[in-house]
Amino acid sequence: TDAVNPRKNLDALLRVFARVVHVHPDARLVLKQYRMNVSFGQNPNIISVAESVTDGQMAALHAGALGYVAPHR
Repeated sequence: TDAVNPRKNLDALLRVFARVVHVHPDARLVLKQYRMNVSFGQNPNIISVAESVTDGQMAALHAGALGYVAPHR
């Protein structure tokens, strides 16, 4: 995650998500990438969206989510 803007604190988000998925194995983390696509390997619990999404698609993501995180330092 070194390629990600350090102000976004993605490392902390991934550490917290690892604890969440340990307790709730069906949990998913959807990361909307901006400017740079970062690979998270073969982790089926992390969904990386690098392409542009419409306002409707973003609204659908928000509507289907149990939580929203804006990682900042």
